Amino acid sequence: MVKIVVIKIGSSVIFTRRGKLDEFRLSHLAGGISDLIQKGFGILLVVSGAVYCGYENMCQGKINISQENRQAFAGVGQAYLTAQLVNIFQKKNLKIAQILVTNNDLADRNKLISIKKTVEININTGIIPVFNENDVVELNGFGGNDLLAGRLSKIIKANSLWILSTWEGSTFGIGGKATKDEVIQKLNSQGIKTVILNGKIKNVLSKNIL
Repeated sequence: MVKIVVIKIGSSVIFTRRGKLDEFRLSHLAGGISDLIQKGFGILLVVSGAVYCGYENMCQGKINISQENRQAFAGVGQAYLTAQLVNIFQKKNLKIAQILVTNNDLADRNKLISIKKTVEININTGIIPVFNENDVVELNGFGGNDLLAGRLSKIIKANSLWILSTWEGSTFGIGGKATKDEVIQKLNSQGIKTVILNGKIKNVLSKNIL
């Protein structure tokens, strides 16, 4: 059976200190993911940053950061972020599929079965499913992408969860050290090896499987 690794990429990893999308870093991570797939791993991604991408593209500081506006930012940002991921990953001969979910999706048995089948098909055909919270419908419904990644890891019975972070955090993100520690403790107790990795380190993905 294919070993499945869930990789959660935090917004502090994919943005530069000036708040711009770090295409170089994403390209480097895409290369590492390509290496993992060639080694026989199945990869599922959870990528943060849609709300911030939307904020940068919609208003650049001209609109206040209310909940309603964050939901609007998310719609714009998700489209922008996905387009950038498609472009960057294509250069590494990788294809991605976008899957946006809410709490209700993962609580509904029929929807959950459909999601699991879709992920299975994606992984078996070499496509990388990229998950995110559907913030337009339900803002931060999971309490952050760390918790979403943890739930997905259990649902698909992943072998490992790697949380890529820099600990610097983000104005638009939620889920700090306490949340990450909670996910690590729960998943490790259930046999899913969960670790936090510095996503800015060179070859961080390949180093973790050595």
